[in-house]
Amino acid sequence: MLRIMLPASSRNARVTARVGVGGRLSSAWPSWMATAREEGQMFASHATAQEIEHARVILVLIAAAIVVFWRVALRVLLAVIVIAVGAGAFLLLQSMHK
Repeated sequence: MLRIMLPASSRNARVTARVGVGGRLSSAWPSWMATAREEGQMFASHATAQEIEHARVILVLIAAAIVVFWRVALRVLLAVIVIAVGAGAFLLLQSMHK
């Protein structure tokens, strides 16, 4: 028998599973769980749910700050281009009247 500790809500629950042929877990587990563990697709985390939520909030705030920065930067760049074109056109027209 193989005993595995799994998180169940806020406390740990004991699950007993049998190991079948080839080291795969028997029908006590869904097949996708056994293959995901073997392929390394499951991620272990020692952080609490609150720490993970704080990290997610920080990432969202960083993404929002980047989006706001680039929106403002592009608007300022567009305003500088418009002013430069306008000033260039004004100077060009002034030199034509001389």
